[in-house]
Amino acid sequence: MIRGLNGNSKILANESVKTMFKPVFTAATVPANMNLQTRNKGVFWNIYNDGYIGHDGDDPGVTTNILFNDHIGIVFLTNIYLKDRTDILKILKKYGERLVKK
Repeated sequence: MIRGLNGNSKILANESVKTMFKPVFTAATVPANMNLQTRNKGVFWNIYNDGYIGHDGDDPGVTTNILFNDHIGIVFLTNIYLKDRTDILKILKKYGERLVKK
């Protein structure tokens, strides 16, 4: 996904990647339970306003996230359900960015 975001996809056509990561909602079309101040949606992906793209999921007993931008990827999996994973993801993003700078 990072390669695709950088225009170097080896699996999908670059136009497909652009379409997949293009925000689809506007102020006039945003669903009631979504806040465009923090994210938008692409095809299958959350487009976050902090520069990350991601996908999350959960089922009873598990919580998952994948996040990436043009230079770093983060995968978070746990075998417990977390209603709010905001703080954990902030820590992982901060740590990942610090690793890239080294």
